[in-house]
Amino acid sequence: MNHLEFFEVVKSYLGTKNNSEQGGEYKGKRYMHILDIPKGKTKENVVKESNLLPEIKKLPWIPFKLHRYAHHLNSSQIMCYNFFRRFIDNNDNPSKQLVKILQDYCPLLEYSNDAKCKFEYIENDVAEKTNFDFYIESGGIKVYCEIKYTEQSFSKSGGGKNPTKQFKDIYKPIIDGNKDLWKCEITEKDVMEDYYQLFRNAMRAKTERKYVLFICPKDREDLKNNFIEFKNNFLENDEMIRYVYWEDLISKAKSQNVNMDSFEEKYFGYKI
Repeated sequence: MNHLEFFEVVKSYLGTKNNSEQGGEYKGKRYMHILDIPKGKTKENVVKESNLLPEIKKLPWIPFKLHRYAHHLNSSQIMCYNFFRRFIDNNDNPSKQLVKILQDYCPLLEYSNDAKCKFEYIENDVAEKTNFDFYIESGGIKVYCEIKYTEQSFSKSGGGKNPTKQFKDIYKPIIDGNKDLWKCEITEKDVMEDYYQLFRNAMRAKTERKYVLFICPKDREDLKNNFIEFKNNFLENDEMIRYVYWEDLISKAKSQNVNMDSFEEKYFGYKI
């Protein structure tokens, strides 16, 4: 499916899961796939009450900055939290199960006692301040996850006021610092106009100890095609940069005896 087809199917399905009679407001109209934020409640209140899965509600909330549309039932940010939260203890340490699930995509990843993870992760020691939806580090191996669900696309352009300066000062030094990753010279247009989000994330895989995962639904053929185009055009070495299907992650979690029924029903029940 393309974005619009997928969004319409998911929006219609999720609308049946909203207990509100009128749904929530977006640009002056009300939609059933959006949760209402009544007077006296905050977005965080509503997300905790109505956008978390039953088993995730029972766990202590891990604070992070909510996206503008986190109260939409199709929020990929909350989808990310609903999947990964079950594998994290109250000290931000991931479980051995989670490491096992990710090892097929990140074979160098091993569980260690210093393992940690974070939602909405920003790396402080680099000039480029990308927010990664989910991050896990264990034994010196780092995994950066970009999550997609009903988003329109991988962002093509950066939208900054001075893209030339941004490319020259921030992105080009990172790209040039790992020439082995690219099969050609990377131009400002490539990064700032055509494949911004894919480059911005992929460039993190600048050593053999850093993986970047793009996690997307199988039905989003448009996202997969965009990634393949990017990969074929620019990536000389893609071992550390992987495109991952949500459905495969669910299957791997089940193979670790993790009950994923409610997650699968909420986000992929439209297939039934």
